[in-house]
Amino acid sequence: MHTNVMFHRCAEAVISQMREHWTAKEAYLDELIGAEDPEETRLDLHIDCEAGAKRYAVRAVLPLPSATLTTEALDEDVTMALDRVAELLAQAIQQHRGGAPPASEKIATPLAAEQIDEVEEASTESFPASDAPAWTHVTVKS
Repeated sequence: MHTNVMFHRCAEAVISQMREHWTAKEAYLDELIGAEDPEETRLDLHIDCEAGAKRYAVRAVLPLPSATLTTEALDEDVTMALDRVAELLAQAIQQHRGGAPPASEKIATPLAAEQIDEVEEASTESFPASDAPAWTHVTVKS
């Protein structure tokens, strides 16, 4: 895979750290993509360093023949932001290839289960969609 990295407002020390850290991530993503010619696949990686706020915004754009996958992460630690983008991109590739369910289906939190129960409970007490509410204005002409 050919990675086109664009740095915005980043110090040289941070740039070299990011390039070094991304090399291992790139090899893993190469394996997931599985292109016959890795140089045919192009990944655009945008890294914006907000030094004053100590935040790093990372965005990856991977054009594939059947879709364009885009992931983003924002973190105070540049390596964490790169790791998150790589993780999200790997999930998107697997999901696109049909190899993994969406993350929302994989992990069910108790909070999500409670919210579903509340919705089901409210639905059983509400009126059917075919019945108009009593406050609906109806004009009858004879």
